[in-house]
Amino acid sequence: LGFGCIGGIIGRNWDDRPDDLPSVDLARIPLAMCAFLYSFEGINLVIPIEAAMMEPARFDMVFALGMATVTAIYAIFACLCVITFGSIDNGSVTAFLMDHQDEFSAKTLVLAANFIVSVSVLVTYP
Repeated sequence: LGFGCIGGIIGRNWDDRPDDLPSVDLARIPLAMCAFLYSFEGINLVIPIEAAMMEPARFDMVFALGMATVTAIYAIFACLCVITFGSIDNGSVTAFLMDHQDEFSAKTLVLAANFIVSVSVLVTYP
């Protein structure tokens, strides 16, 4: 649902995107790597999944395909957000959209995306 809300925001603001893309700041690459690693934090769930598989011998292929799919989704989504909104400088697309909601259309979707992310963190917190 959160991806859908942000996808709707991207769609509504696609025509108003910045003309030039932000440049790469090499000093921020370590911060980006930390964000990438954090996004895969649920990876510790793979051990019970492997144990529950009917054919555990195929786990390596299933795991590689699953991780490649998730990586592609994250990368495509991140690229679309940067192309649409420009430089996202505070670590989270939803936080960025809240801070800049007056600059973009679809304010209701911004609030809905933040609500959905907040509920998902609340529900999945150990």
